[in-house]
Amino acid sequence: MLERVSITYFILSESCSIFSLASDWNYFTKSQIDPDEARRILAREKKASAEYYSNTLKRHTLVLKKRDLMRRKAEEEKKKTISRLLAAEGLELDDSDSDEAL
Repeated sequence: MLERVSITYFILSESCSIFSLASDWNYFTKSQIDPDEARRILAREKKASAEYYSNTLKRHTLVLKKRDLMRRKAEEEKKKTISRLLAAEGLELDDSDSDEAL
């Protein structure tokens, strides 16, 4: 799921960046700016765009990892609470994941 979201986000961000760079290039070609200077500016913008995308992807990945970690902790706490309540009643929790009939 994360890969598909990342790829989709990458495609959308790259298409927006390419469109932005193309419109910037049209602006530079019509203005009186040196073509080499225009290329340097566009290269800097492209690098900044790629860095922004990379940072955003890392941030989202960390958020997803933290969410998964918190979910696992919550499940463990839930199991501990259930085990404690069952132990208070003198029962045991079956740790097997199979749902076989008695």
